[in-house]
Amino acid sequence: MILNNILCCIYEPALWYGLIGAVVGSIVSFILMLCDECRKYKHRINLSLSDIRLLTKQSITYLQKCMEKMDEYAEKINREPYVPQQLQEGVLEPFKRIQRLNTTIVFEVFKYKKKENNYRQFFQDVDQIYALLNGLYMDYHEHNKSIVLFCNEFQQLVADCIYLCQQQDNDSKFKPIIEAYETKTANSSVDISIQYKTLIEPLMPILTPEDMSLYAKLDRARYLYQTIEVHQKKFANNVIQVKTALCSVLCDFERLKL
Repeated sequence: MILNNILCCIYEPALWYGLIGAVVGSIVSFILMLCDECRKYKHRINLSLSDIRLLTKQSITYLQKCMEKMDEYAEKINREPYVPQQLQEGVLEPFKRIQRLNTTIVFEVFKYKKKENNYRQFFQDVDQIYALLNGLYMDYHEHNKSIVLFCNEFQQLVADCIYLCQQQDNDSKFKPIIEAYETKTANSSVDISIQYKTLIEPLMPILTPEDMSLYAKLDRARYLYQTIEVHQKKFANNVIQVKTALCSVLCDFERLKL
């Protein structure tokens, strides 16, 4: 009885049609699902690829501008080392955004573009660029604080020296130097190089043992003047060294572009 039922089922065309239809439907549904997943995957990858390309382009543009400002800063320092110069700081946000990207998705994008071997170096370059720029800007702020303090102290010493000289009688040896200094600086913006050359330098050779209090201030002013130049030029050289390092990383970073 059971065997007869089985045989009837086997030879029943409608049952076979239904079974085949169910199998085919399952296969088609599975293929459609795979196609949809593939479409979604490509869409996600292309969106991520667009984001990475945009951020990379922005980062390279900002970095190039940063390096241009470094050249300008070094030129200003070499031209006027006794004036605190402004280093225009670049925007680090594009590099921060790259660092915040989902690393798994970024790897998938590199793999999709058949450049998965560049994935690790890509992030290493971004981290190195960020570290170089951030470190330079932090050093710059500390450096400028020191230069401003040195300049302020120098200005105070100049004022003290003038006061001590003016305490002498009208026929003192200091009077011609003070008058020449006041004439030189009356109608012009004064930086410490002018003050040093028209006041500190002329006063030093004419001092006597009786002028020890004045000598101490002049000697300190001379020390500050020399220190400012050394520190400024040393930092300008450091800026150029950072720029050179950035150029090297930039070449590698551009090679890794998607």
